[in-house]
Amino acid sequence: MNEVFRWVLIVYFATHVPITLCVDLQGLIPKIYPDNLTNLLEWYTTAFEDQLMAHPQPWFKSFLFAEGVFQLPFFFVALYGLLKKRNWLRIPSIIYGAHTSTTVWPIMAETIAFKHSSYQKTILLVLIYSPYFCMPLALAIYMAFVPTPFPHSPIRAKLL
Repeated sequence: MNEVFRWVLIVYFATHVPITLCVDLQGLIPKIYPDNLTNLLEWYTTAFEDQLMAHPQPWFKSFLFAEGVFQLPFFFVALYGLLKKRNWLRIPSIIYGAHTSTTVWPIMAETIAFKHSSYQKTILLVLIYSPYFCMPLALAIYMAFVPTPFPHSPIRAKLL
């Protein structure tokens, strides 16, 4: 794996943890968050006119649930596997990437369909969501076509 791509993925997963915990999961369990984080979400939904996060519908909540239950634990697995250059990360990455990119696609479609106050707001919100589509898709495609992502890592996969 190219070192630049590996580090981009590390930053992606490392930053995705606090975003998921502090912002995204408020769409499922808003009552447990302190005021400063609910204020952050309120500012975000107002500034960027993100109606999905402002008023999450059941279909969107199902995606947030999947993010909290399946994706969030994978972020830590991915960080470990990328930092240690573990080849066993290949199949879980394909699963994660396929799942995540296919859930973000309808989110982006709904974002485009919503009548924002301006074309610029729509574009900006699509740009905010696009890394969460592009990075998982790129990871899945890369891992699907490269049988050994880290050719210089130990042949035997070690758990620790």
